[in-house]
Amino acid sequence: MPCAVLPVILVHLAASAVSAADVPPLLGRTAPQARVAPTLAPTPGFSSPRQPVDLALAAEEADFWLAPGETAVLRLDLGAEEVEAELPQLPLSSDALAALELTPAWLVPHLALTLSHLDLNLQDRLAALLLDLEDVRALDELAFTIAATTPEELVEYDGHGMLDLLVANALGPYENEPYVPFAQLVEEVFDQGWYTTVSYSYDDGGGLQSWELPWQHYYWYVVHPKLDMELPLYFDPERYNLADPPTGVFWRDWFMFSAQDEGTWDYRSHWLQEEPHGVDRGEPLALDALGSITQCDVDPLVVVADASGAALMVEQDYGAGTILSTTLDLEAAWAAGVTDLAENATLYVQRRDTLDPDEATLILVDDEEGKEGVGESFQAILESEGLAVSVVDIAGELPELDGFEKIILAQGSSDRWLEALWAVVEDLNGFASSGGTLLHVVDPSPCATSVCLFPGGVDGAAGELAGDHFVGHPVLHESIADFESLWDLQEYSGLSGERALSEATSALDAIGWFTTQNMFDNVSEFSSTHSDYDGERSIWPQRIMHNHFGNCGEAQDMISAAFRSALIPALNVWSMEDHVWNEFYFLDEWHPYQVDWSDGPTRIDYGGVGSDGSYDGGKEVSAIMGYLGNGFMADEHVENYTDTIGVEVWVTDADGDPVDGAMVLVAVENYYSSTYLDQAAWVHTDQQGYAHLTLGDNRNFWIIVATEIGEQELSWPVSIADIQSGTYPSMFLKTEAGDPTIAAELAISGEPDFVVEHQFDRSMGLPQAEVVESEGATQFSGRVALEVQASLLDVPAAHSFLGWYNSLGYAWGGRLVHPLDEPGVVDAYLVDADNKAAFEAGEPFQALWAGEGISDALIELDISTDELELYLLVSNLGSLRHVHRGAIALDLAVSTDEGEDAGGCACSSSSSRGVPLLGLFALLGFVGIRRGQ
Repeated sequence: MPCAVLPVILVHLAASAVSAADVPPLLGRTAPQARVAPTLAPTPGFSSPRQPVDLALAAEEADFWLAPGETAVLRLDLGAEEVEAELPQLPLSSDALAALELTPAWLVPHLALTLSHLDLNLQDRLAALLLDLEDVRALDELAFTIAATTPEELVEYDGHGMLDLLVANALGPYENEPYVPFAQLVEEVFDQGWYTTVSYSYDDGGGLQSWELPWQHYYWYVVHPKLDMELPLYFDPERYNLADPPTGVFWRDWFMFSAQDEGTWDYRSHWLQEEPHGVDRGEPLALDALGSITQCDVDPLVVVADASGAALMVEQDYGAGTILSTTLDLEAAWAAGVTDLAENATLYVQRRDTLDPDEATLILVDDEEGKEGVGESFQAILESEGLAVSVVDIAGELPELDGFEKIILAQGSSDRWLEALWAVVEDLNGFASSGGTLLHVVDPSPCATSVCLFPGGVDGAAGELAGDHFVGHPVLHESIADFESLWDLQEYSGLSGERALSEATSALDAIGWFTTQNMFDNVSEFSSTHSDYDGERSIWPQRIMHNHFGNCGEAQDMISAAFRSALIPALNVWSMEDHVWNEFYFLDEWHPYQVDWSDGPTRIDYGGVGSDGSYDGGKEVSAIMGYLGNGFMADEHVENYTDTIGVEVWVTDADGDPVDGAMVLVAVENYYSSTYLDQAAWVHTDQQGYAHLTLGDNRNFWIIVATEIGEQELSWPVSIADIQSGTYPSMFLKTEAGDPTIAAELAISGEPDFVVEHQFDRSMGLPQAEVVESEGATQFSGRVALEVQASLLDVPAAHSFLGWYNSLGYAWGGRLVHPLDEPGVVDAYLVDADNKAAFEAGEPFQALWAGEGISDALIELDISTDELELYLLVSNLGSLRHVHRGAIALDLAVSTDEGEDAGGCACSSSSSRGVPLLGLFALLGFVGIRRGQ
């Protein structure tokens, strides 16, 4: 982001209007009308104590921005008693500046820098969202969402006409809060504006307690709309494309409530409502029921219930197959012309499919006298579709069951039927668990006087029932409605996927149940029974919920979307050892969370989800990467899963100066092929050229460093471009990387940190300062207050995680703009005109005063000089990837001893006069210097 400064404007011109022609054009766009730049937010007082001063000499603070390589310049004209300033500012539109004035001060630097990477028209459209927001409670959430979204993705939002989703996302926590009994939003005011966070109730065994989430975590892990590599826009889950509401949905409200409009696909919908005949969810089915289903061995999905909630049709995810049990008299309904559900159930197979022509069905009937006709409707339906069907007496000799895709147990209630069913029930259970589909029409009437043993452990109760309707997959807000405790603080290594919601002990347990009930199959199971499956592995939470199948990646996205919808701070984490899962933040720690695929166990706070040898697993976890929505990769969570080692990385240029913002990529052998290396961690160096990594033990590690100096790409020990040479874009041949930086036999937990140092052979060309003493007739004294208020890492897309994958078509995202936890540092020098020129040329220079590595300082000056033109330089030349927002204030005076005049006349007396150097920002405001992009 090169600097393009305005011409120097002296204090007596500062009040004049500045025309648009004075502002450099931005990438060929028309520049806006320039204006006197305001202080963007209330400036906190300097932390350094001040001595009492004459207020007439005190100058106001002025803000500036310093991008990499930029310098703020204050020209002190001691003779004319004037100060003029070149204070770099971001290229922001007037509307953007107005929106920043409404934003909490802690958010202003992040939001301003993100906006500055966008064209002025888009800045205005985003600013309008903030300026026109009706529900001001969500102003901080909206400002954060904009600030923490990559500029490239904001362009995508705009290009698809979906900027309004940013507002909907910001309002989401407030709309969902009334439906989250264990959480309450909290608003707090502090010296940097205000913030929102969440207070949680939890049960520690002694009753309900409360805990408040650190407010920064609320924004990153609850508010942020991006989970990892998807583009968080309105998405049509049924048609797999972007679409405006009501067809298109966003996960935050849709996960919580499902369809709120008749034009929206309802994720509660069961396949039996849709294929091959659509059945109106809102209309009663008007089918006779033989009773209700009261229990099952495996907690079922209730497909149809009566008005009181009694289950009339349930589906069990039974091993690798399906058991569909119903007390609805489907055959009577079909004979009466109410055919849709009867036909759908007859043709249904293996959770979300219908029978193929080459798949045979076995119908088991009771051939006892008086039971004629039972099963004939099912047979007629199948034969009308040209499907192979065999009808066999259940009490006779049964054929080999593995020759059939589906078995239908027609309604039976005689003693003969029940005895024959009991004799083969384990065979039928085995048929289902090995991948078959079983449809059982249950007649519970004889169960009142005798024990009934039905497939799947189904039991029922007779009685009159009415008002039957579809239920389907559970909805999030209903699943958590009865839980006032987020968690009971217990570790659960495996809560059975067969458990019922009524058995849940906390909201975390309930969300695990919700996940299992919405994702029965893994990808392999689904593809094995769906001949038209095209290999879809979606990264869109909306589509994953529609599909109701997936592996660990799909389960991860579903859980994070459910957690954030329910105000629980969630993070997607990734191990290069071919696994992903979730973490939630609670009681000031990150905790593992996983729901196994295929209706599997829920695991809470159990580090064994990483499968490391530390937990008797078969893997050696190398590292853990956690996705923040802006593409920042967190690596501090690996200690939850394995023993660890520490690695310090130091990067310098040819002169030994630190290289900040360098990409540090950690590679390990690919999990499936040691021929290739793949990435395990991705961080950037700080302003001191330093990065610290926490990695798993017992692995070979290759540390790869890359940066750009003077537009020249530099990487060590292998070209970063080679990483794209493998069969997958993050992989490269191990032979190209040489020996590991850290060998597995040395990667021993508990040992001192490894130190990896690399010096590139190219110099950043930083000028070197020599401080010299000066004597002269003019005494220059006073104080300069200089503070770096905020600093941000600003990494171009080529060296950011999401930007790199975006360029390869594997993700959405781009430039990484990330605020630092603490302000960084700048350098400051007081020089004359000649040495200013040397400084700007990158040559050694002399300074009357120098302060390097300043974050917050009150600088005392007391200098004698003959130079009447001095320059105070505030420099960010030493940075490649860090941007600073700072403030500066002057409290200065000049004393001059009178001597002989030019004509040689000796003065009879001398006097001293104190002159306040009140800069243009002190009396008349200051002119902001705008940069191009």
